[in-house]
Amino acid sequence: MEFKTKTGNRTRKLIERDKKVISPSLTREYEFAFKNGKGVYLFDLDGKKYIDFAAGVAVNALGYNNKFVLNSIKKQL
Repeated sequence: MEFKTKTGNRTRKLIERDKKVISPSLTREYEFAFKNGKGVYLFDLDGKKYIDFAAGVAVNALGYNNKFVLNSIKKQL
């Protein structure tokens, strides 16, 4: 299989496993597997850093792991 992005070994292995267990009706335009995010950045399993240009489509506009939001949630728990 040819990857459209330069993924690392951990990311590539997870995507290959994913293709074996997830319905083939779910297609991927790009080969990403993100581990976490911070601010406007996303990080894959190999530590590669990406700018999240799609922020706001499926997440809130405050980014990932926003300290103000996290502290507010912790105070309410």
